[in-house]
Amino acid sequence: MYMHKFRISVAALLVIGTIAMGVSQSFSEEMSVFDVITVNAAITPAIAKYITKSIENSHKDGSEGLIVLLDTPGGLDLAMRDIVKELLNPPLPVIVFVYPSGARAASAGVMITMAASVAAMASSTNIGAAHPVAIGLGGKMDDTMAKKVENDAVAYAKGIAEKKGRNSEWAEAAVRKSVSITATEALKMNVIDIIAEDIDQLLTKIDGMTVSLPSGKVTL
Repeated sequence: MYMHKFRISVAALLVIGTIAMGVSQSFSEEMSVFDVITVNAAITPAIAKYITKSIENSHKDGSEGLIVLLDTPGGLDLAMRDIVKELLNPPLPVIVFVYPSGARAASAGVMITMAASVAAMASSTNIGAAHPVAIGLGGKMDDTMAKKVENDAVAYAKGIAEKKGRNSEWAEAAVRKSVSITATEALKMNVIDIIAEDIDQLLTKIDGMTVSLPSGKVTL
């Protein structure tokens, strides 16, 4: 896990000219900063704390947004919910990017990706299979408890998808039927917003996008 600053040029040049002086001009270029962190691990309380702290630090630093490079097999439900709460109520845009090629957003990773301000995937990645799995006691639950847990996970996934304007029917299928799809399918089915090959291409594609935050709409 790490964080670094990624500076990009914003296509906005301030032109200062004096007509009386002829063609004399000067240009001042604004720079926007995106922090980038990597989460290449199972979702645990430590990971939840890391993401939460990264969002807080990026906001304090005045960054334009935070990019989370995600590759996870899933993890603990409570840790995932802590992360999702942060992503649904962020002080700045948070882009979750399933990256690099070969990475996945499985189980808890599905909820985290769908909860982002912008959900992105690299080619040859996959998202899905979000059916809840018991940990401990042999990994088994009785039928009644298993159904309760499944229904709760379905409602949670659909609620996230609906809030972010994403495919709630697929979100339900990912939980009930353990559906998993490729990046291409995810884009076509409105599960994610963007496919990008790397951070440079991701930044190019999000340039000009408008996202909703608790504080209002923000244009990247």
